[in-house]
Amino acid sequence: MNVLFDFGAIKTGGGVQLAVNFLSLLDRQKATDIKIFLVIPEVGELSKLGLQGKYSGVFVSPNSFIQRFVFEYGCLQQLIRLHEIQHIFTFFGSGLPHPQNVRSVVTVAYPVICYPESDYWNYASMGDRIYIKLLNILRRNRLKKASLIITETTVMQARLAQSIRWPMEKILVIPPTPSLYVEPLRLQRRLPSRRFLFISGTNSHKNLWRLPAIAECMLARGIEEFMFVLTCRRDSYIKSLKTPLISEGLIVRHFTFLGSVPPQRIMEAYSQADIVVSLSDLESFSNNYMEAWVVKLPLVVSNRDFARNICADSALYVDPHRPDDVAEHLIRISEDLCLQDRLVKAGGERLSLLPSPQNRFSRIMTVLLGNEEELDNDIHLARHETLTITKSHANAR
Repeated sequence: MNVLFDFGAIKTGGGVQLAVNFLSLLDRQKATDIKIFLVIPEVGELSKLGLQGKYSGVFVSPNSFIQRFVFEYGCLQQLIRLHEIQHIFTFFGSGLPHPQNVRSVVTVAYPVICYPESDYWNYASMGDRIYIKLLNILRRNRLKKASLIITETTVMQARLAQSIRWPMEKILVIPPTPSLYVEPLRLQRRLPSRRFLFISGTNSHKNLWRLPAIAECMLARGIEEFMFVLTCRRDSYIKSLKTPLISEGLIVRHFTFLGSVPPQRIMEAYSQADIVVSLSDLESFSNNYMEAWVVKLPLVVSNRDFARNICADSALYVDPHRPDDVAEHLIRISEDLCLQDRLVKAGGERLSLLPSPQNRFSRIMTVLLGNEEELDNDIHLARHETLTITKSHANAR
């Protein structure tokens, strides 16, 4: 049996951590009757792992959109036929073009497809809006050619089914699992807790460009000692800001830039934090949520349906586009040890509802290889666990 694992879309962000974890499990579980082929991106962390020679074949997806299009519809199709690929698993993407006799399973984490009402569209540039909407047309068309789609939450399942007009029974919900590289922090919680960690890139929908205004609001409330810890470079962050004039002193005194943090070193970021913050307008199932639960740090997140569905009572909710609201809640949580402990405890309860890395990997392989009896049982189990998570969220509300 010949299987192609498609990581071509995984270049940055939380998907890299999940991909590295998946590859680690794949290496441990290699079966003698399965030949494994990979598609990896030309740039990014996966391109640096030295995967060439470890599998039956490793194909590189070009970074250029035009070159990638030519590769996927030309060279890759020849390789699929040459190596008699029978199954393709796309790890967070829209899927690869493939012959009709090839089974294609696609894991989707494209909230930008499913949220036409998101505030993201109000603040993205005209060029970005046009580009993303055109790209979404291509993504929807690709997704409709999949044999089965996997989402991480019932919210994404319902929104995706509506967005691409796809049968719900062909969308399976399998919750994610935290990175293998995170572990509980051994720390004594202190007050005030004012090291706020933002693990993300500078994409517009992450709303890191709101941080200078939030910092100014905190200063206006008399809070002088606090630090925003960012996992991006200073120069790329400054370029991403929508307000041209930012006080240099504000950046120097209240911002720390760690740069891009490889998955294996993610604990270095968490060790510099008291509180994890995500102000995103668009998420599927953010690594930030799960990892905060594991490392036992309290969470502040955007007041959005995806966040409430996932986090329930394990997070404090804010409006990311109201700097005064964010500042008020950051100050509140930094001074309330009981609130922090309550959120951390609730996070542990949410964590217990997620599958283990091995369990999730086994489910994906069962779905991919199409063992119908096992697949029926797996779908029943996944739906039962998803219902449990959803009920827990409803009870919390």
